[in-house]
Amino acid sequence: YDWKLTAETGSEVDKSETLASVANSEYQRLKTSVAVTKSLITGTALTFEWSRNSQKTELPSSSSQATADLFGVSFEQSLWSNFLGQADRATTRSAEHQFLANNVLRANELQDAVLEGIRIYWNTYVSQENFKEAQASRERYKQLVDSVRRKTSYGYANPGELAQIQAEFEGREQNVKTASNEYLKNLDQLITLLKLPEDTEIQFQVIESIPPVPALEQKSIENLRNIQSQKYKLAAADENLTSSRSKSVPSLNLVGKFYSSGLDES
Repeated sequence: YDWKLTAETGSEVDKSETLASVANSEYQRLKTSVAVTKSLITGTALTFEWSRNSQKTELPSSSSQATADLFGVSFEQSLWSNFLGQADRATTRSAEHQFLANNVLRANELQDAVLEGIRIYWNTYVSQENFKEAQASRERYKQLVDSVRRKTSYGYANPGELAQIQAEFEGREQNVKTASNEYLKNLDQLITLLKLPEDTEIQFQVIESIPPVPALEQKSIENLRNIQSQKYKLAAADENLTSSRSKSVPSLNLVGKFYSSGLDES
C-alpha cells in the first residue's frame, strides 16, 4: 500500500533507413516518463502518469523539432474477485495473526535458550567436580598401592591383595580419563554457547544456600503460549481461506481513465 514511483529517461539517435523515411534522415529523441501508483485497501488502484517525448528531425533539405506531452490518470476498482479489497485485507490480517503466533512462541524460545545455558553451566561444573574427585581418588589409590607393595615386600600382605589393589588403581585411572573427557566436552559447549575465546578460563561461582521453591499459581490451559499461538495460526488460516475464496471468482473491474496530450512544435 505504499506509494510507488517509477521514473525513466534517456536519449535516442535514429539513422535507420526505411521505405517510409527520407534517405540520410536523422532523428534525435529525448524520452522522459514518470509514473506514480498507489494501491488502496479497498481494492482500488490509482495511477498518475506523465511522459514527454522531444524529437529533432534532420532532413537533407530541412530540420524540425517538436515536443509531445502526455498526462493521464487511471482508476481501477475490483468489483468481484477481491471485492472492494476483501482478499487484500484478509491477507494482511492473516500476516498479522501469523506474526502474533510467532511472537508468542518467541518467549518460549528465549526461555529455552536461558534454560539450556543454565543446564550446560551446571553440567560443566558437575563434570569439573567429578574430574577433581576422580583425580583425588586416584591419588589415594596410588598411596594405597605403595603401602600394600611395602607390606608385600615385608611379607605382611595377604595373597593377591597387591594385584587386587593394582587392578582397582587402573580402574581409577580410567575414571580420571573418562571424567576429563566429559569435563572438556561440557566446557567446550559452554564456551561456544557464551561465544568466548577458546582459551578462556571459567571460574564457577556456586551459591551454597539454595532459595526456596517459588509458589506458582495454577495456570489455565487457555493461557499457555502454545495454545495461544495455535489460536493465532488458526485465525491466520481462516483469513487465508477468505482471501483464496475471494480471488477464486472471475475478475470484474471498474476502470476509468483520463488522458490529455499535446504537441508543441517550438
